[in-house]
Amino acid sequence: MTFQSVDRLLSLGLVPLGRTWHQISCVCVLMLLFPAQWSTPLASGAISWLPALNLQPSNITASLPVAGFGPPLVWFNLYGEARETVKQRAQGVAVTLNYPSSFYRPVDGSATPSRRRVDSLRQELQDGNADSQQIPLESRISNATLPYFRMESIEWLDDQPAFHDFFNSSRSLGSFTNLESSPYNVLMYGIRTETAILDWNLRLNLGDLPTWPSPTTINATYTLAVMVSRRENQPEEGTCLSVSPTYGHLPPKQQFRLTFYNEKTGIRDENCYMFANVTVAAGVVHGQQCPLVSSGVIEHRAADASAVDIHPHPLVAPAFRILPEILFGLAEMNATNGPTWDNLSGHVVGSWSLAFQATWNALNDWCETGAAAAAVRVPVPSVRAQVARERIGGKKKSTRLSQLHGE
Repeated sequence: MTFQSVDRLLSLGLVPLGRTWHQISCVCVLMLLFPAQWSTPLASGAISWLPALNLQPSNITASLPVAGFGPPLVWFNLYGEARETVKQRAQGVAVTLNYPSSFYRPVDGSATPSRRRVDSLRQELQDGNADSQQIPLESRISNATLPYFRMESIEWLDDQPAFHDFFNSSRSLGSFTNLESSPYNVLMYGIRTETAILDWNLRLNLGDLPTWPSPTTINATYTLAVMVSRRENQPEEGTCLSVSPTYGHLPPKQQFRLTFYNEKTGIRDENCYMFANVTVAAGVVHGQQCPLVSSGVIEHRAADASAVDIHPHPLVAPAFRILPEILFGLAEMNATNGPTWDNLSGHVVGSWSLAFQATWNALNDWCETGAAAAAVRVPVPSVRAQVARERIGGKKKSTRLSQLHGE
């Protein structure tokens, strides 16, 4: 007695020809197993269990520094030593933000992510005290203010005689830590990738911040210069390379060649620069649920650039004005972490955004006059069921057919 014979007997409404107890028991067992054997292949895989993270409120709070006018800003305004401290902090913050190489990409329609340091993650205990708490990654920090900087466009230009006036070692350009008696032009040093905006008035001089600055955003176009290559022992007359040892293939624009003769070594060095018009948008964004992406760093990321709502903040303009020297320091310590080969535009876009965010973080921490408590939602591991509707539907149909088949 086989399964096919039982199926044939049931479909024809016949009874088994044999009457032995063995044959009758086999028929009964096969009749009981018939629906299950028919529907099991359909039901297999109908429900799968997937790992998931559910965010739940916690008694952990994050302390977010709030900047304001006070003694730290007075010292920053008057003394170069205080500015050096802010510069060093900004360089450290840039490393802490830890942006991946994908952050350094040319201008496109995507929004630039924003990151901010978070300190003092504390858990309220039952006895009313607080205890430091290491919260897991992907926790969410509510109602956080983060810096935002994005290059809306970048257009490479041919060299122009008007640009040459900014290569003057007797005037400070892009620097905010030096005194007037000791000029510091960030374009005049031999650091590849160094860059600055060609505007003498953009520099933040000592004494320029006697009061707390007004909240502002930035949406303007500037001309910047970038050192794309540097070579030693070059002739006085020559041409710049179309392929940079640092940036690879360069845009087909005329470069500016500047040479320096070292009397001690008798060697002439060559610096080559390119110029671009860039349109920038800078301000702050308010993140409602910012994930913790690394230890002590939260992030806000919008779907695209049009979805970003930029708000004014008092430290936006100062951060932008001191950005070039911060970026010079990052280039000197090789802390931008971005790919450069055949990626000149992407490296400029990413490094400027990184430098602004690091500078804003450092200034905000330096000028701290209070702190805002932000609620923290922590992820709780769980599993969720994923149901394949077509398999469930097939099982129901097969079960119903087997019932009708046995009637």
